[in-house]
This record gives sequence, C-alpha cells and structure tokens, in this order.
Amino acid sequence: MQWCILDIMLNLPRHPISDELVKIFLWALKMLGVKHVPSLKALRKFQAKLRGSGLFKKDRTVISVIGNHFTQNSILKSIMLDMANPEVRRHLVFYPEEPVNGSSELRHSWKWFQGLPDEKLTPMWAYRGVHFYIGEAAELVNGDVVIPLRWFVREGAMHMFYYRAQMSEVMNLN
Repeated sequence: MQWCILDIMLNLPRHPISDELVKIFLWALKMLGVKHVPSLKALRKFQAKLRGSGLFKKDRTVISVIGNHFTQNSILKSIMLDMANPEVRRHLVFYPEEPVNGSSELRHSWKWFQGLPDEKLTPMWAYRGVHFYIGEAAELVNGDVVIPLRWFVREGAMHMFYYRAQMSEVMNLN
C-alpha cells in the first residue's frame, strides 16, 4: 500500500516533486512508524519496472485536427485493471437502480434504467450459486416460468422486467 500511495503522490499531473522532497516524505513516513518504507532508489526502481510492464503504457498516439499530439489509454485495459483490483471492483455497479428521489449517480438515471436496449445491460444475475440470464427461461419460487429481459435494483433488492411464459397445446399439422 505504501508503494502505491507514494507512486500516486509522485505522479500527480502538474505537480512535479523533486527527489529531495521525496526523501523528506520517506523520512516522515519512517518517523511516523510506517512499516516497509522503501528507499528512494528502491522506489524509483519499482516505478521503472511498473512503467515497463506494459500495464500503464499509452495505447494509441493521436494527432488532433489542429496538430496537437496526445496519447490515449485503452478503455478495455482500464476496465480490466479495475476488475482485477478487489479494492476497486467492490465499488463498481453493474445493474441500474430504479430512480426514486432524483439521481445522484449514473446507475440512478432513467436512461440506464429504461432507455438502453436490454442486450446492452448486464446479461446475468447470480443468486445463491445459480446464474440467471436474460432471454432464458427461469422458474420463480411460485412455479411460474418467466423470461427475464433486464435486471435492476429497487430499494436495495434485485428485480427484473420479464415476459411471463405460458404453456400451450402442441398442434399436429399432419
């Protein structure tokens, strides 16, 4: 954790930090009793290794219409890193939430709740080790068979929009 926090502090955009100031930070951490505080040399070696790993390399260089050069990160790679990090992943939200008193987050928006096509939303919900998918028949506790269309959260509990399936007679066309 110490390595991560130090790396973030040392890479704030528009706020370059000199090696002398980093030494003061490291000294202060040691004085505060933080365990496993790296030396400046070890920290710089760690940063170089991290930068060379390919995880944080810019994926695409672009030149704007007015000639400015910039690079872009891959959204897929960012999502991959977020999903792989348990500290980040537990804060990610995968289902829309029915808006009750306005919206404070994207998951509360009517666009996500009603406006997107069903196939663009999370296709599965797992409950007690059983996976339920949109477009596939599922049996409710009361025995009814439904075909889920989309999953959403209402007042903290999972709900679904669905088609109710009905049994019909098989007709012999011969």
